[in-house]
Amino acid sequence: LPLEAAESIPPIAKDAGTHLDLMTVDFDQTTDECRTVDFIVPADITSGGTVTFTVMWYAASVTTNDVFWDFRHNSGVADGVDPDQAVTTEAATACTVAGTAGLIDICTWTETQTNLAWAASDLVVGVFCRDADNASDNFAADAKVIGFGIRIPRS
Repeated sequence: LPLEAAESIPPIAKDAGTHLDLMTVDFDQTTDECRTVDFIVPADITSGGTVTFTVMWYAASVTTNDVFWDFRHNSGVADGVDPDQAVTTEAATACTVAGTAGLIDICTWTETQTNLAWAASDLVVGVFCRDADNASDNFAADAKVIGFGIRIPRS
């Protein structure tokens, strides 16, 4: 699985619940950490459409301040091309914790397909990251992630 050079991998943790236990990925408050993804761009991607990135996360105890997320990717490569290409960062705005421990924040941000440079059937290799040393990240605890999403417009 891909990992941006010099980044750390956040650990998986179990958060015991009353009805459901959640396996979370705990992104540290002081270390930039990333989780990987790779996928094939749909053959019917909408040219010039808007792609939406999503991180679903919550706080175990701290109930104020913001986390800064981003998605870093190789802009897609075709069959027969080395996927180890330059990385582009799609940054979110600061995403605010829900205000009560255990409530999720669904953080979303967008970018146009044209700016991403994704083409039909390309392989995209990327990482979702917490940019812990960003000035906008002032959340003083681990951010407990339960899921990531990439919504790609299709025609």
